[in-house]
Amino acid sequence: SDKPKQFCRYDSTLHFDHVKNWNLELLHLKKKYPKLLIIDFTKIICPDGFCYSYLNHTPLYRDEHHLTYTGSAQIGVKYLKKYGNPFKAHEQ
Repeated sequence: SDKPKQFCRYDSTLHFDHVKNWNLELLHLKKKYPKLLIIDFTKIICPDGFCYSYLNHTPLYRDEHHLTYTGSAQIGVKYLKKYGNPFKAHEQ
């Protein structure tokens, strides 16, 4: 039987082309607001030259652009394990 990993993915160059303008806007905002914290989870969903629409058997998207609640939670858990809490330095 075929595995979802073969079909629920697309080439990461498509992803980077799709988000190019968004990333440029984020860089502009970062210059304007140096304290802005940008959390990039691309390495979580695009680990090996492909971007996946699921993680741990959980669908990530509810449509072409919006994450599901459970999908975003899966991304968050994996991000925390790999990179730690980006807000830790901002705790009071």
